[in-house]
Amino acid sequence: MKQFLGLAPISPALMLPVLLLLHATVHTLHTTFLIQAFQEAVPSVSMLAAEYLPAPLDLKAMCWLCVLAGVLLVVVTFYVSLLYSTFYEKEGYDGSTPRTMVTRRSGVGHRLYSSHLNALEDLPSFGLAVACAFFLKVSPRGQLCDNDMMQPDAFELGLDAEYITALCLLHLAWRLLHFFSFAFGVVLPRGLAYAGGVHSTFALFAYAIFGVSFLPLW
Repeated sequence: MKQFLGLAPISPALMLPVLLLLHATVHTLHTTFLIQAFQEAVPSVSMLAAEYLPAPLDLKAMCWLCVLAGVLLVVVTFYVSLLYSTFYEKEGYDGSTPRTMVTRRSGVGHRLYSSHLNALEDLPSFGLAVACAFFLKVSPRGQLCDNDMMQPDAFELGLDAEYITALCLLHLAWRLLHFFSFAFGVVLPRGLAYAGGVHSTFALFAYAIFGVSFLPLW
């Protein structure tokens, strides 16, 4: 049980069952309520953004704002790691060999730096998924639109736009959870958050390319 909860090292015999359970759990969370809950929250988030941002954002801009937030997460996690190493290295931050400093080899410093690298690794696939949703227009019936005269833009259709925006917001939420759980060394939420980020990215691609959504069937 400890291995399934991330409280003990996972043996080779249990690695595959643990991975299958992890991804099955995230898929169940997404398809039963998370995606739908985030889609229902999109109007409230849009109103909140309109109140505090310099200009009101449509749902297209909201999606790209999530990508920008991913970029900011990369920057913030880097500076958190940098500040930690600066204060806890004996001689301060070593700019000549920053990746091999003692504080980045183990413990909190290693987790902070690793969370930065993971945020950096996540960003390209997420950004490509959002771009894919823009360039491959999807109709409400899940048919790809290759002619703008035949079908309206997916982002002009409330259902499609809200679904794609919900996936972007969900992805950002997973990535924030991943950073904090990684930084504090809590393994199970970190694993779920990593898998959640992967699933939300694939869900964006699946909807843009194939018109397949993961909303509840009931």
